[in-house]
Amino acid sequence: MNTPHDVRPSRDAITDYINAALVELVVTEADLIARQKDASEAQRAATEALDAHNEAQKRVDELFEQLRDTRHGDWAQRKMIPARVGRCTVEAPE
Repeated sequence: MNTPHDVRPSRDAITDYINAALVELVVTEADLIARQKDASEAQRAATEALDAHNEAQKRVDELFEQLRDTRHGDWAQRKMIPARVGRCTVEAPE
C-alpha cells in the first residue's frame, strides 16, 4: 500500500529539478561575482579617497607648522589651532 509519503518523484522529475537548481546556481553565481567586483571597486575608490584626504591633511598640518615656526611658537601655544577638521571644538582663551 502506497501512501503519499512513500511516493518518490520520478527520475525525469528529479532531473528537471536538478536542471532548474543548476540554472539558479549559475544565475546566483554570476550575481555574486558581479557584486564582489563592485565591492572591490568601491573599496579601491574608498582607499584612494582616504589616501587623498590624508595627503591633504598632511599638507594642512605642514602649513600650520610653518606658520608656528614663523611666529616663534608664541601664537601656537596661546591659541588652539583647528588644523584638523572636526578635532577642535573650543578655542583656548588668550
